[in-house]
Amino acid sequence: MAAIDIKVFEPTATPGVYQHRVLGRMRVSVPLEVLAGRLADEHFTEVAPNEYTHPDIRCRFCVRPGQTVSDLLAEVPPEPAPPRARVPKSVVLSRLTDAQLEAALALMTPRQMERWRAPDQPTVYTDDPDTVAIVTAVGADPQVVLAV
Repeated sequence: MAAIDIKVFEPTATPGVYQHRVLGRMRVSVPLEVLAGRLADEHFTEVAPNEYTHPDIRCRFCVRPGQTVSDLLAEVPPEPAPPRARVPKSVVLSRLTDAQLEAALALMTPRQMERWRAPDQPTVYTDDPDTVAIVTAVGADPQVVLAV
């Protein structure tokens, strides 16, 4: 039996309703701390092949053949990666001197120039390798110029 961490049950705005990243929303009729002691496989009732219920949780658990409910509950997908930071191009421009800006424009390839001037993309990623390389090449500090 896999260990089940109740931290994977996140409270919602509705009392007694929790969000599980694999199972979704579920209503729990007892305090979560009490439920933690009742999540062993023997607390679940098989109602159909590979389908289980629990007396304190209002939902059905469907498992893969050979998988236990506790294995299912222990499955936690990795956290999604945080969104990459972006900085407005106008801010980047304001942080470069006229000489640095002139040098940066001279270093850009035609594709980079078109990407920089694209009206539908008013920001750049702070970790964009091309932008970091150009800012560094003109003698500016990318940590300062590309700071959010």
